Amino acid sequence: MEYKLRVLFVEYSTDTLYSGPSYLKKNLSDQILISNQEICITFDRNKSDVNVLDTKNSLVRYELQKALCFYIATRGTLPDVSSVEFYDGKVWITIQHEHFSDTWKNCHLLLLFSPETMKIIFSNHPHAKDIYIALTYFIKAQLDAFPNDCYRAAWTGMNAVYGIFNQSQKESEQLKVFANIIRNYSMDSLSSEIKSMGVDALLNSLNWYQFMHTERGNKTKRYLDFNYIKDTRLLTCLINHYHAFRFDITEQEHNLRNVLQKEREDISSILVFLICDYCYALRCRYFHAKKSYPVFIISKQSEMDVEEGLTKYLLLGIIDIITEYSEKERSIMEATFGTSVNS
Repeated sequence: MEYKLRVLFVEYSTDTLYSGPSYLKKNLSDQILISNQEICITFDRNKSDVNVLDTKNSLVRYELQKALCFYIATRGTLPDVSSVEFYDGKVWITIQHEHFSDTWKNCHLLLLFSPETMKIIFSNHPHAKDIYIALTYFIKAQLDAFPNDCYRAAWTGMNAVYGIFNQSQKESEQLKVFANIIRNYSMDSLSSEIKSMGVDALLNSLNWYQFMHTERGNKTKRYLDFNYIKDTRLLTCLINHYHAFRFDITEQEHNLRNVLQKEREDISSILVFLICDYCYALRCRYFHAKKSYPVFIISKQSEMDVEEGLTKYLLLGIIDIITEYSEKERSIMEATFGTSVNS
C-alpha cells in the first residue's frame, strides 16, 4: 500500500531541488520530492501508521534525515516547519513535530553543495552511502559550537571521502591513494582559498612544533624528498623548522641542494601535505589522546584559529572531491547506459 510523509516549511519559493527515487537497497527505493516548500516521501509498504518516525530502524525516518541533509547542504538553512503530516492511504494526519523540528532552528551553513552534485546520495551508486556519511559530518562541522568538535567532524567527513577510493583496512594505504586523487583532481575551491590567502601565510599559520613532534611529523626523509613535495616554498619551510627544532637533516639537505636553487610552485603538493599529513597528524593526536580537549579557551587566537582554518580547508576539500567525483560518475553512467546516476 502507498503511504506518504511530508514536512511543510514556512517558505514562499516553490523551486524543486530534487524529485526522483531514493534507494534503500539496490532494488528497493522510495520516491522523494524536495522543494523549497516541502519534503515529501512516498513509500510502498505492507503496513505503516502515523508512528512511522518512532519505530526502531525506521527506513522512512532515515529517508527524512537524508532529505533534510540534502536540503540544508544545498540551501544553507532549514526554514521553520509549519506541519509534519502522514498520509495513511485515505486522509492526511498531523504529527506533533516541535520536539524534534525545534532543534533544526538556527542551523546555518556557509559552505554548500549544488543540488546536482548531491543527487548522488539518493542513487543506487555503490558509494552513495559513503558520500551521505561524509555529508552528515560536513554539516556537523559547520554547526558545532566547539571548534575542536568542528575539526573532528570535518576530519571524519574527509575520512569517509577517502575511503571511497581505497577499501584497505590500513589507513596508510588509503591516504597514499588519496594523495594521488588530490594531485589529479582540480580541487578548485581549496586551491583558490590557499592562493587567495597566500602559501607563505598558510605555512606561517601552522603549529610546526606540534606537527614535528608527532610520529608522522618527525619523518624527515618522507617530507624532504622532491618526489613527494615538489613545492620549494614548502620544502624550505620544513627545512627551517627542522633546523629550529634540532633535527639532523644533513643528508636530506644534501639531496635537495640542486632542487632548491630554483623556486618551484606546486599547489597540489601543498594540498596533499595539508590534508594527508598535517591534518592527519592532528587527528591522530586527538584520537590517541595525545592532545587535551580545549574545555576552557583562554586565547582564541592562540588556541583555536589554526583549527578553525584547518576545518575550513577540510570542508572545501570535501566539496571539491565529492563534486568532481559525482560529475565523473554521472558522465560514466550517461556514456555507458544513457542514464543519470540516479536512474
